Amino acid sequence: MNELLQKELLSILQESHLGISEGLEFAKAKAPELVNQIFKYSIYCNVIWLIAGLMLLFICILCYIFYRRYLNNKSYDENIILESLYPICMVISGVFGIIIFMVTSNSLIKIYTAPYLYLIDYIKNI
Repeated sequence: MNELLQKELLSILQESHLGISEGLEFAKAKAPELVNQIFKYSIYCNVIWLIAGLMLLFICILCYIFYRRYLNNKSYDENIILESLYPICMVISGVFGIIIFMVTSNSLIKIYTAPYLYLIDYIKNI
């Protein structure tokens, strides 16, 4: 009975060793493609966020231009809501635009200059 159990256990261990080695070979073959896909995905996501940050900064500049025009052509019977809307929009879009721009440009620089460091950070965050 004990010998039969040992034979069955040995066959199970050999099959699992064979499966693990095949899985390891498959992972080694697909690892460069996986790393390439991680880099592409990260670059595309960061470029989209970078464009969003630049758009917010552009909105901030437009709000500043329109606010300056509004102050130059101001008559005293204007609406107080419009007068306070431009600075609020300008500050909010400027702050968020700068934050988004700085974070995404930092990630893009990290991908470009130190890709292994970026992969280590990416794996750590998973």
